[in-house]
Amino acid sequence: KTMPNIFTLYSGVMISGIVLFLKLMTLRFFKGFPAEEIMKFQSSLREVLLFIKYSKDKKNQAKMLKQNEERFQDMERRAADVIEVITHAGLKFKEVEGRVNVCQAIQEMREEERIKGEDRQNELTRRLLQDDRLEDLRRAVNDSDYRERLFAEYGIKDGRF
Repeated sequence: KTMPNIFTLYSGVMISGIVLFLKLMTLRFFKGFPAEEIMKFQSSLREVLLFIKYSKDKKNQAKMLKQNEERFQDMERRAADVIEVITHAGLKFKEVEGRVNVCQAIQEMREEERIKGEDRQNELTRRLLQDDRLEDLRRAVNDSDYRERLFAEYGIKDGRF
């Protein structure tokens, strides 16, 4: 299923303005945009802007999601679609009556990433053991730069090998 065109996500004059506003702004702008100003919005635009602001800052994003958990757990599907179109976060939503739980989608995405990371590490370990490279395996456990070089050497990329 492909993502809908951003202009078809919402109808109405207010929503068209929001879409135009979002298209004109960059993620860099939102990074510097004060959260206190965003919190003044009463519509789902608040969550859209907050998510965009913290989309590249996982630590502060987790804090922001916790502080606004109730609103993110029951968000309009169309607002969540705007978040996905703008940030390309890779969120997969389960819709119930036009509403989605963004917190759950993030948890599921992070769990998938964790599993892919484990699979990637396991594949490297398997290949190093197969090639009898125990010293390289020991070093890779504690040295992330060396581990990345070994991933590249074996052609192991993001869960695809």
